[in-house]
Amino acid sequence: MKAFLFYLFLFAVLSFVPHLAYSNSEKQQPSLSDSSTRSIPVDLIPTGNHELNLQIEDSHFKLKSVTIYAIIGKPVMELKNINLNMVKLPTEQLKPGKYLIKYTLSNNIDQVIQLVKE
Repeated sequence: MKAFLFYLFLFAVLSFVPHLAYSNSEKQQPSLSDSSTRSIPVDLIPTGNHELNLQIEDSHFKLKSVTIYAIIGKPVMELKNINLNMVKLPTEQLKPGKYLIKYTLSNNIDQVIQLVKE
């Protein structure tokens, strides 16, 4: 009788555990329709004449502002009130090194990408 109860308990626990694992992973994954939690991909395209084009791949969003920081955290360049899908970033004043580009989208989400100028 004890063995039967043990196997019944074991069966119940093992059949319930996968449901817990699936429900937790489903809650952690953001919905594709929820734009406030997902990352919006951008393209950083060098034009060759000391400029970079920062372009948003999703046409539903626009750039509000772009700030380029030196790797130590000092702001080097700031562009505000852009309201476009693409902006040209002049890079002739940037010295070789690593920079962080922080951009704010029209939905007030801040994202950061890295730039290495050689």
